[in-house]
Amino acid sequence: MYYLFLIASKVIPWLPDWLINSMAQSGGWVAWLVATKAREQATQNMLHVLGTQVLDTPQGRKKLHRIVQTIFRNNVFNYLTMFSLPARKPERILREIHVEGREHFDAAIAHGKGIIISSAHIGPFNYLFQWLAISGYDFSIPVEPLKDQRMLDLISGLRSKHGTHILPIQGSAAMRTIFHKLRENKVVLIAADRAIEGQSSEMPFFGANARLPVGVAHLAKKTGATIVGASGWHAPDGKMCGRFFPLSLALADEQRMDTNELQRAVVALMEQNIAAHPDNWLAFAPIWTERPVRARQAMVMTNL
Repeated sequence: MYYLFLIASKVIPWLPDWLINSMAQSGGWVAWLVATKAREQATQNMLHVLGTQVLDTPQGRKKLHRIVQTIFRNNVFNYLTMFSLPARKPERILREIHVEGREHFDAAIAHGKGIIISSAHIGPFNYLFQWLAISGYDFSIPVEPLKDQRMLDLISGLRSKHGTHILPIQGSAAMRTIFHKLRENKVVLIAADRAIEGQSSEMPFFGANARLPVGVAHLAKKTGATIVGASGWHAPDGKMCGRFFPLSLALADEQRMDTNELQRAVVALMEQNIAAHPDNWLAFAPIWTERPVRARQAMVMTNL
């Protein structure tokens, strides 16, 4: 896999946009077809988001089918744009993504205690990360370690091309760096939809118990940092979009001091953003503690 990624990082930057878009379409369909376990898990996850009533009508079943296929296409597109980042000039990146809600982000910066961006794995996040760094924000992303260190180095190099800082989560050094960044009023992203490292807890998510990370709320409570929500999506016209949302600054003072209230606000905003753009949520791993009641019926659909 490493050598495939290495070759892609050398070739993709030289390809025209129309070919990259075509590769995303065809590659997404192939991935959907052959990655049966990922397809089944994405379908189960989407049943929680849409509700099992989506299976009651032909239109609903087609909708579920279409959304899961689009998730794979968007995932392939994200990888292709990641490979192309070194060849994309800053002004082009700023031109190709439309970002809303910057005023909420700047209000958090003015608060002076650091910013924690809370986001699901949704939309063209590689581009949104680059937008932050190019726009002059000191921005860091903690990432999970990989078995192949060469792969981690390659991906980190691509994502940090325009100034994003990548922090592999290995030992206590990464946490010390995160605390240091926040004390200096810098920006750190913490994913809120997948428990990898650190504390997690079972909590309601789209009406059913899921195991979700609680790092955003706990880190904000310890450091006093301001939480800002973020989301992204691929618009129907092909435009890449991102948006920032006020989160902790939208709460009352006593709520900002309560870890449980912060966590509920994180989850509620994440539900809102995923529900608004379900085909942009790149969730291929188990999140809920139980399968949907009608999961078997949905599994039949994944083979249609």
